[in-house]
This record gives sequence, structure tokens and C-alpha cells, in this order.
Amino acid sequence: MAAAREAEGWYGLAVGDHVVSDRLLPHPFALLGAMAAATSRVELMTATANNLVRSPVETAQAALTLHELSDGRFNLGLGAGWQRDELEASGIDYPPPRQRAERYVAAIQIVRDLFSTGHAAGDGRYYHVDIHLPRPPRRSPQLIGAVAGPWVTRHVAPLVDRVEVLPFPQTSNTGAEIANLEIDAVRRTVDDVKQHAPGTPVSLILFIAVGTSDEIGPFRASFASPFASGLCGSAEVVASNLQSLADLGLEYLTVLPLTPEHESDVVGRRSADVRHRLWLCDEFPGDQSSK
Repeated sequence: MAAAREAEGWYGLAVGDHVVSDRLLPHPFALLGAMAAATSRVELMTATANNLVRSPVETAQAALTLHELSDGRFNLGLGAGWQRDELEASGIDYPPPRQRAERYVAAIQIVRDLFSTGHAAGDGRYYHVDIHLPRPPRRSPQLIGAVAGPWVTRHVAPLVDRVEVLPFPQTSNTGAEIANLEIDAVRRTVDDVKQHAPGTPVSLILFIAVGTSDEIGPFRASFASPFASGLCGSAEVVASNLQSLADLGLEYLTVLPLTPEHESDVVGRRSADVRHRLWLCDEFPGDQSSK
């Protein structure tokens, strides 16, 4: 399906990083390799790689490999870690919030250094890393940091090539996350990013529900806030509301469709002069996603 999505006109295709739902899910880096082979123009991204699942050195290794396989089209989105129940079921420890944030910042620094210089030293607390390559990588992917709160924003934004704003807390309750979306909270985070990293591009990741009244009916309660309500409706309504978000100073939007049958309708109804580029994310990709 990656080739079909490329033909629809998406700027980029992204996949989530999950281990298990009702089955063992495809590994994101392996899946993106298949997507790279099936496409030639569209950008590719993890949205976002879970920092708790693997070492930042392995993350950098996988990202550099994908960047070469895709002829320079891969973007590494890296997040602090979420889905506690999924990780603990997989035998992975889930640290308290502060430790998770500190570990994330340390990992971002390691990946940044490996991409930029080929040298990386761990912080000595969360990572004991000592890598000195004879030369930096030939070419490195864009490093995208996912942020939600002020502390992480302050420490991550200056280290990355792009900041992805998470307008909701990373919990296991998707409905509650969407229902609590507030445009003022998004604006504050975007402004915070621009304060700490002037000139760094900013993107926003959002759930959307597109379709007929019957198709989106089960999701309406989750899109209850004034901001979220514009992300649930016909393709025309959702596309128009996504375009209006460019006024926040966003260069990119990443959408996670809850009604995947209609995501192509959204990209087809965007104005030619829209100021942000649109990514399509499959958070829980199925086995057929790359075909």
C-alpha cells in the first residue's frame, strides 16, 4: 500500500513503534525498509520510535541504514516512550516520568552526536556509550524529537532538526487524549519550541476521523472539545480545519486516521497554497502495509 499512498500525494508516510496489540506487530524499521523499496519519492518516518525499546546506538544504526536504503528519504522520529502495559508485557521496564524524560534527552544527544560527528559518549547515568568512528556518516537523516511538556521541549528542541508537538499526554486511553485537545495548549507548546530553538521547523501530530455520519458516529464523543471537533467529519471539513492550523506556524502535520478508508480524501482536498506538508501515520501497521 505504500506505493498507492505515494501516488495519492502525501508528503510523507510514517509508522508507529509498537510491539504487540492483538498480535505481534511488524518491526517499524523492517517495515520501513520494505516501504522504501516500494516507493521512490515519498518521505518516510518513524512516528515515533520508542526510546525505551532499544539503545540509542541501535536506533541510530537502523536510521542510517534506512536513510541509505531509501536514497536519503528517511526521517528519524524519536520519542521518550509510552504504552506502559505493552512494554511491561514485553519485559521492558517503564521508568517514572522524570527518569523517562532524562533518559530521552540523553538518547537524543547520543543520536545527534552519532549523526553529526560519529562520536558519542553516554551521560554515565542512563547510557554508558563510548563510540569514536573515524569519520561521520556520509549522510544522516533528519532527527525529529517528540515533545509534550516544557522540560522536554527546553532540552530536546535545540538538539533536533524538527520538533513534533504531541498535543496530548502519552497514555493508553486514546479517546481521553483526543477529547482533551485544546488549541491554546498546542499554541503554548509551539511558542515554547520557537523560543528555545528559533528557526527549527515544528510539526503537530493529530488523530482524525473522516467519513459519513454513520462511519464517524462511534468517534464523535472522543472529539468533544472545540478544537478536536473540527478533526471529525467529512473530508472537506477535516481538510479545511487542518489547513487552518498553518496559522500556528507549523511546517508539517502528521495525521493518524481512525477511519483509514478515507484518509486519501483529505489529502485530495487540500488547497494548492497550503503552507504545511502532510504526513500519513499508521500507528499500528498491519502485515500488508508495505505492499
